[in-house]
Amino acid sequence: MRLEQSKDPDCTILWSSYHDNKFCDEQYKAELIKLEREDEYYYNVYTLGLWTPLNVVGQIYKKYVDKLEPDGNLAEFEYKKELPLILCCDFNVDPMKWALIQNLYGNDYVIDEIVQEDTYTDKMAEEVLSKYGNRKYNVYGDYTGTYRSTRSNKNEYEIMKRYLPNMETFLKPPPPITDRIYATHWRICNKEGKRRLFVNPKCTHTRKDFRSTVYKKGTHEEEQTVINNKKELSHLQAAIGYYCEYNYSLRGKPTVEWGDITYTRR
Repeated sequence: MRLEQSKDPDCTILWSSYHDNKFCDEQYKAELIKLEREDEYYYNVYTLGLWTPLNVVGQIYKKYVDKLEPDGNLAEFEYKKELPLILCCDFNVDPMKWALIQNLYGNDYVIDEIVQEDTYTDKMAEEVLSKYGNRKYNVYGDYTGTYRSTRSNKNEYEIMKRYLPNMETFLKPPPPITDRIYATHWRICNKEGKRRLFVNPKCTHTRKDFRSTVYKKGTHEEEQTVINNKKELSHLQAAIGYYCEYNYSLRGKPTVEWGDITYTRR
C-alpha cells in the first residue's frame, strides 16, 4: 500500500491491492492469481490494482470468430432436455430478442434465439413455452424489467412467470456496461485463446451481434446499428452479457428475496 500524489494538488491517491486486504481469503486470492493466464485486463485491474483503460475503438468483441470450434465460437450444440435451460432477456420492444443457453462442462452454448418485432413480453414467453414446454428456466436479464410495466400492474418478470411458472430469476442492479461487455469478452476468448462461449450456427442474430457490435465513438457504450432502415441496439449480446456478468464477474452476488422471485444486488 502506498500514497501517490495526483495531478490535483488537493487530492492524494491511496493505492493498494489484494495483498493489503486482510479480509481476502485464500480461495479468492487463488482466483485473482489465476487471472494472469486468463485475461490481461482482469489481472491488471483486480489482481494488481492497475486501473488501465479498455480498448474502446471499433468492434467490441474483437476475439469472436464466426466459424466452428475449435478455432471459432460456433458449435452445432443442440438442445438437451436433461440439462438446465438458461433464458437471457432484453425487454426492448421492437424488436425484442431473447437467447437460450445451456452449460456443459463449463462451456456455455447459445442453442436458440427468439426474435419478434412489435411484440410484448407475453408473446415472447408464450413462444418459449411452445418450444420448450413447462420446465424450469433459469432467467437472467435486464434489471429494468423489475419496474412496473406501463401496460400492467405487473413487472416484466412477473408477466413471464404467468407463462413460465417454474422459472427462477437471477438479477443484479445494472452493472457498468464495461463489466457486462468484458465478462462476455472473457468467455468468448481468454488470454490463452480458450473459448468458453459458443453459438449454434442457426442463431444468426446472435452471430451478427458479436460480429458487428461496436463502441459508440468516445464512450464505453454500444453503438446502435441500422437494420432495415431502422436504428436498433444489439440486444442479444446485451442479454447474454447479463448472464455472463452475473456468473463470471469477480464482484460477487449476494441474494435478496423480493416476492417469489430471487434478485441479487452488489
